[in-house]
Amino acid sequence: MVVREDESEADICADSDDLNSLDDSDEDEVKNYPLFDPKKDFENLELKLGLVFNSKKEAKFTIESHCIRQGRPVKFVKNDNIWLWAKCNDDNCCWMIHVAKMTNDNCWQVRNFDGCHSHCVRDFKNKCVNSTWLGKTFAKKFSTNPKLGHLEFREEISTILQSDFSRKTAYMAKRKALKLVQGSVEEQFQQIRKYCAELKRSDVGATIVLKLTEDDEGPRFQRLYVYFSACKQGFKNACRRIIGVDGCFLKVEHGGQLLSAVGLDPNNNIFPICYAMVERETKDSWTWFLRLLDEDIGIGNDPHTWAFMSDKQKGLIPALESLFPDVEHRFCVRHLESNMKRDGFKSVAIKIAFWAAAKATRIEEFQVHMAELKDIDTKAYGWLVNKPESQWCKAYFSTTSKSDILLNNMCESFNSFILDAREKPIIEMFEIIRNLLMGRFQKNRERAEKWKGRICSKIRDVLEKIYVEAIRYSPMKSDEMHYQITRSDDRRDQHLAFLASTLYAPFGAKKMIQRHMSILITW
Repeated sequence: MVVREDESEADICADSDDLNSLDDSDEDEVKNYPLFDPKKDFENLELKLGLVFNSKKEAKFTIESHCIRQGRPVKFVKNDNIWLWAKCNDDNCCWMIHVAKMTNDNCWQVRNFDGCHSHCVRDFKNKCVNSTWLGKTFAKKFSTNPKLGHLEFREEISTILQSDFSRKTAYMAKRKALKLVQGSVEEQFQQIRKYCAELKRSDVGATIVLKLTEDDEGPRFQRLYVYFSACKQGFKNACRRIIGVDGCFLKVEHGGQLLSAVGLDPNNNIFPICYAMVERETKDSWTWFLRLLDEDIGIGNDPHTWAFMSDKQKGLIPALESLFPDVEHRFCVRHLESNMKRDGFKSVAIKIAFWAAAKATRIEEFQVHMAELKDIDTKAYGWLVNKPESQWCKAYFSTTSKSDILLNNMCESFNSFILDAREKPIIEMFEIIRNLLMGRFQKNRERAEKWKGRICSKIRDVLEKIYVEAIRYSPMKSDEMHYQITRSDDRRDQHLAFLASTLYAPFGAKKMIQRHMSILITW
């Protein structure tokens, strides 16, 4: 008898004559019986007498799927190397199926089958609907949409199956489905050496460093550093000498962190330099990462021209002090403000004075805003005075790096850029990042080809704003080295600007600032 799933609530009953069985002699001609095809038959799942499965595991999963879709729980009363007996969970119901291993074959065949559910009703909390079954059955959903949330998945599948299951079951089902789609973590770690070899083969100029550690079970993965040749050439030839460094957690079961170094390209966009997967953020892991970065770009050859921007990551500061004591190290002002709030300085007036001091481009202006902060709160002033000004104020930044940024937004943007990759196993994660970088670089090349002139679009906009602002100021020469700068709309706002005569003397005092900005824009 063949039992087909019916969308109606009425049970499909059978007479006692419908209990069919096969004799042992019937299995000699296997070709006369239908062979179960999981790719086709799961869409219109039906059980029938004589149906042949490739394995007991496939037979068990098919029986569970059939009963779950009918809304009836099933229990396996016998499950060994030869027999597989299943019956309806309701003892008063006559539904049963017997699958046995075929003689001289690894296939399994339905030998007895009664497909009539009698004296039982649909169970809306079917215990057979577990995470393993859900993950295997609906893995295709997560292959097409890996971002599908487990709550949305639970709501959709509960409606389809007309069966309820917990949020935890939905969460575990998603994890198992993604594991089936992406491959197990262990499998990817076993292939990591081949992956590194392929990267080196396809990109000869790249720096790929794999570090392993030994234990009782043999060599194990510890760290992987990746610096592609395109990133090397672009950073060395076009980017400013400021590097943002940061680390972010990987959202996978094996844990780990991704360390990254990010720069700024000529158009003030982020320029990913290199990245590495490490076990955790420590002085040792940061030292290992920064030493490899130094070998690639030569920071130690001219340390006074470089600057680092960070969020004070654990282990990073001692690593920088030991490797690059002469390199300028800036701290993200937003994180510095968060630390102030954490220590109890939450006033809006304190925040305004603090940011005004950080953005000051002259020491005199900085001192004025610090005096304002002292008048507002002496304790906040004392807290901030203990932080070196060269690490958070523009007025004290070195000019050699050609950048006065106060925030580590370049690393934050990069971490957001690779957000999806951080949820993947190691090889898939590195491949997603590589593809993202390749696509980004190509888009930037295509955009640059449309620019007119030698100056990038964002820089041109910045210079235009400065040029408009400069028109409001008038210079008056005091001597060969000094000018008095007066703002036209506020005669009280005057200050002495110490400008090098070698830069401005050829143009004269008249319209000095306007002429200087014209030169910058047309350069």
